[in-house]
Amino acid sequence: MGETPHEGLIHCDWVVANYERLGGLVRDSALAFAALFIDEAHYLNEHQAGRTRNVFVMATRIPRRFVVTGTPLLNREVELHTLLRMTGHPMGGLSLREFTKQFAGDKARRAVLADSLRGWMLRRSKSVLKDLGMKTRQVRYISPAEGLGTYQQIYDDMTLQAMPKIVKLRQALERLKTPFLIETVEGLSEGDKIIIFCEYMATVQLMQAAFSAQGIQSVSLVGSDSPTKRQKAIDSFQTTRR
Repeated sequence: MGETPHEGLIHCDWVVANYERLGGLVRDSALAFAALFIDEAHYLNEHQAGRTRNVFVMATRIPRRFVVTGTPLLNREVELHTLLRMTGHPMGGLSLREFTKQFAGDKARRAVLADSLRGWMLRRSKSVLKDLGMKTRQVRYISPAEGLGTYQQIYDDMTLQAMPKIVKLRQALERLKTPFLIETVEGLSEGDKIIIFCEYMATVQLMQAAFSAQGIQSVSLVGSDSPTKRQKAIDSFQTTRR
């Protein structure tokens, strides 16, 4: 939903929102939905977390609810109870105390729980992925025209201990890829975009400056970004043309 005002959502057939934006939807009781699909549901394993409480509230207003996750669910029974409650399953209507009393604690109780969930939990093995296209990998070897001197200086520095030296060498190698990446981006077709994964923050900043100097628009998303900043980066990536 990005930065879309809620009044603009009333006539939408579908609304896609991340968990950080769910609080706004919860507060807007004028929005009515026929179904709720909760992706990456394993992020809601803590029943007292704010995002989980928001989903609980949304679930009370929506008649059909589905949860999807690629992560095993039966790690802790309390986590499974949370998802059962979201979907409206009768077992989710039990109090957490009663649920754990009946289905947690030993192998036999867990077996009863698994048997009771056969009609609710649909498991798919990796064999269902055979209809997808094959993943292709391409390894590119590059020989930077400049910058190897810095790498060699670090390598030859006998004052550095092993681990700090390895980090500095990896940083130097990561930065040396910048000209190649700029060349790759400039060779893309109109409208194409590329995602670059970096290991070090300094590389992100260096690459953004290098891209900007070449007139290439870019956005960054790093682990220290706030949820709001992350969403703005995602929105910008989706709407910005190269």
